[in-house]
Amino acid sequence: MKILAVVMGSHGDLLPFIHLGKVLVDRGHEMVIAGFEEFTRSVQEQGIGYVVLPGDCQEMMRRLLGDSGGALDAVRGIRQLLSDPAIFDALEPAMDGVDVALYNQFGEVIRLLGASRAIPTVRVQVYPTEPCRSYSLVNPRRLDGTVLAVIVHHLSNLMMHWAMLPVMKSWRHRLRLGYGASDSGAPQTIYQFSPFLNPPDPAWGPHIHVTGEWLDPNPVAHSFDEKIEDFLLCGEAPILVSFGSVASERMKNLWSWIREILVDRGLRAIIVDPDHRPGVVDGLPTVGRIPFAAVLPRCRAVLCHGSLGTTGAALRAGLPCLVVAFGGDQQFHAQAVHRNGAGPDYIDAQRGELTREVLAERIDELLRGTYDPAARDLAAKLAAEPGLDAAVELIEKLMATGC
Repeated sequence: MKILAVVMGSHGDLLPFIHLGKVLVDRGHEMVIAGFEEFTRSVQEQGIGYVVLPGDCQEMMRRLLGDSGGALDAVRGIRQLLSDPAIFDALEPAMDGVDVALYNQFGEVIRLLGASRAIPTVRVQVYPTEPCRSYSLVNPRRLDGTVLAVIVHHLSNLMMHWAMLPVMKSWRHRLRLGYGASDSGAPQTIYQFSPFLNPPDPAWGPHIHVTGEWLDPNPVAHSFDEKIEDFLLCGEAPILVSFGSVASERMKNLWSWIREILVDRGLRAIIVDPDHRPGVVDGLPTVGRIPFAAVLPRCRAVLCHGSLGTTGAALRAGLPCLVVAFGGDQQFHAQAVHRNGAGPDYIDAQRGELTREVLAERIDELLRGTYDPAARDLAAKLAAEPGLDAAVELIEKLMATGC
């Protein structure tokens, strides 16, 4: 059977679907992923088909995690991206022969394509968008567990619905669909986050499935630069510092402050920064990319932006984590780290909390050892989560039953 996954996002967003594809292909299915052009090779190398969608990943990241004019501006940017007729032209023929279609947070239009062909669709998210009290999309440290969290959910969904109206209208017209065609019942939804760190809200219905992360089913041993290996061997365990795809002007100050604080305190660290020239400056090695699974067991803590992939990798390695969150799903994962005792309260860059003084205080707090026991305990619990197995089971059930 054939599965199509439409993934509009970064390499970190795409990677779980590559892992899913590898399992499905091994089980005799055909997997096709649709995403931005720059990821074509990394997908096709895994024996997975790829459909190139128009758009620029970096521009999307600037809208979502950069210095945009707030949530409304970010949503408008997504609407502008999806309004490109070339996206419809790429995806409509890609649905040929598909038995189930998956889509991430910006692929709601796939429900229309599915409805036009009676193909089941599954929404896949890295943070909860279903209204609930347990988790707020905005300012979770204050609103989690309150009725305001529910209100924020509904307002956010209304704003997204409003922003997407012109796109959905255009797609309905092209597909000759009526206005109730894709709205029959709540969409089957998979949340990729940990059900242990973030237990399902009691209000969520049976259409919500919290699986845990989709990890590589056949991890291979990775090697890295000899200089990094030498660095790891010649001193105490370092901090790993990584900020992924964040595209904010505030990163310039953040990187400068991090380096100053590390040097002032004589701390060892490996800095992962694809925009910085690789090398060693002030005793701090910098690399563009590094295999987390290989390096994290040899580290003492993680300083990051709060993506699902990076925070999950840190906690699975039993490491405490400090998050500087810039937007999107990052506050949600940052709050999960702190709520479960595995790291200090996060720094919300969106709310102006990022200063050199606060950063230095939180780094000191991270390294005191207070959060180490909880982080070590979480590692075993996260390892026991079903993750990819649960997702594959659900998808195969949908393909077999069509509902």
